[in-house]
Amino acid sequence: MSEKKHIIIDNFDAIKKHLTFDDMSKYYFIQIVKRSKDNPDMKSYMQVVKSFYVFTEEDYEHYKPIIKKLCKDNNARACIDFNRLDIDEVKNKAKEILDKYCSYGHQLNNKKWFRKLQYCFDDASVIVSTSKKGNEFLTTDVDEKGKVELLSNSEYLKDKVVFTVPTVAGDHIIIKNYKDRKPFFDSFRDVDVSIMDYCYVFLYCDINTPE
Repeated sequence: MSEKKHIIIDNFDAIKKHLTFDDMSKYYFIQIVKRSKDNPDMKSYMQVVKSFYVFTEEDYEHYKPIIKKLCKDNNARACIDFNRLDIDEVKNKAKEILDKYCSYGHQLNNKKWFRKLQYCFDDASVIVSTSKKGNEFLTTDVDEKGKVELLSNSEYLKDKVVFTVPTVAGDHIIIKNYKDRKPFFDSFRDVDVSIMDYCYVFLYCDINTPE
């Protein structure tokens, strides 16, 4: 068995500088997840520990110590969706999910289905975030250390970079959305990098991991 490393990464202050709190109908979605990569005894690849909805700067500061403790206690990681979610859009998606679950009315006494009902707003937040076309910001996920400056300063990203933060394996480069990404990937075939169509950003971890 490989020896585990204790890793703490705290991006709270770095990310806060770029958050906007000017519309109470929108929120930032934070989710703490426990992953089998850090917890080899897990039966599933990933388990959600808890989700948070951040409407104000006060929310962000209030949840910070709670998130840090939950990450440490559960050997988990926290990410924040840098694209704010519209609460009406998420409520409509949650209603779709709820209607779907309720169509199985005879199963609603089942504990599994009841838990699904409890978490339908979390599910809706994830679906709206990851399936939306034309998100304002995207995450460039770099799974190699020491490559962030090379990529950030490349002709393809340098005018699009908003900020960067470290992750366990490498870095997240937050960029403005753009369509023609093929030249970028053609130029960096030897780098372990991907560009997501959404913008989950590494927020915090306090983990013991085999990585």
